[in-house]
Parts: sequence; C-alpha cells; structure tokens
Amino acid sequence: MVEKRVFKQAPAGANRRWRWPFRFAAHIASRRWLSRHNHTRMKKIAVTGLAIGLLIIATLLFWHHTRPSGDAAIRQKLIGSWGSENPAIKGAVTFSSDGSFAVNETFGLGTNTHPVQYAGTWQIEDGYLVMRTAQGSSGGVHVEPITRQKIIHVNSQELVFRDEHAGLVTRKRSQ
Repeated sequence: MVEKRVFKQAPAGANRRWRWPFRFAAHIASRRWLSRHNHTRMKKIAVTGLAIGLLIIATLLFWHHTRPSGDAAIRQKLIGSWGSENPAIKGAVTFSSDGSFAVNETFGLGTNTHPVQYAGTWQIEDGYLVMRTAQGSSGGVHVEPITRQKIIHVNSQELVFRDEHAGLVTRKRSQ
C-alpha cells in the first residue's frame, strides 16, 4: 500500500516570522534606491539651475555691452543752448561738443538785475551732469566751482535735471 503524505498547513505566525527579515531587507534596499535616486535627481536639478543661471548672467552681460551707453546718448542730446523756463532768468547755458560750456544769463530779482557769465568744462558721469567752473563774473550771485546735477530727462527740446540747491529745473532748447 502506498502511504499518503499529508502536509499540514504551517501555523499562522510561522510564515510571517520567516518573511519578516526579508521584508525589512527589501524595505531598506528600496530606501537606499530612493535616496540614491533622489541624490541623482538633486544633482540634475542643481546642474540645470546652475546652467540656467549662467545663461542669464551671460545674456545680461552681452545686453549691457551691446546697448548704447546712456551717458553717450545724454551727451549727444545735451549739446546746444538751453534757456530757463523761469521768467526771472534771461539768457542761456550753451554746451559745446568739445566739453566746454558757457553761461550767459541775467537774473532779475524785482527791479534788480544780476548778469551772470561764467565758463568751464562739462561731462556726463553715470547720468549726472558735472560742470567745473573755470572763469567768470557772477554779478553777486554765488557760483559753485563744481556742480553735479542728476539728469532726469533730456530730448531734442527739453532738459530736466535735479539741482541740489534749486530742486527740479526745466530748460528749453534755445535757437
């Protein structure tokens, strides 16, 4: 007679005890894989970010060097004679292309008038009009040896600048 083998089912906890170390090992392996994967992903993000940053910097530097200088544009527009919009001031300031300027104005204060004539050199530095007075007669009006005025706006007909003593000054092109 043939003997029948009967396999009994293992108790409920026996299989779990056997699989637990492998489950833990699989869990650790998956965490290692994820951390390795995240590290690789972070490297890719960092390299991409660095490349984009360098591209932006290179573009800005190229744009800065190819656009015309603001000072050169202001200098070209400033050449010529400019009269004051203030009715108490008659005359004009003339800026020459060689970097010299001449002021020939008369200040009227009530019935008194003060002729002011002086000359010097001028230049544009970082958007500021810098005038250095060399010679002249001020007719009793104080003239600073060096003035620095922020150019606010200049076009073919109007010049607007901020003076430290007079505030906002507007001049119109004289013929």
